[in-house]
Amino acid sequence: MTKYLNGLKTNTDNLWRMEVICHGVGSKTFFNNYIKCLENKYESKAVKVNFRA
Repeated sequence: MTKYLNGLKTNTDNLWRMEVICHGVGSKTFFNNYIKCLENKYESKAVKVNFRA
């Protein structure tokens, strides 16, 4: 991912990339609360959240 974005010369200063490893699907409420927590912590709104299968 990093090589791809660097190749595009894309500014990634505000891009968060993370991998969540689990053995099941978390509840929608859990993820909504987690996103709200991050928004409060960083005083910024999440624009898009994408989960890949």
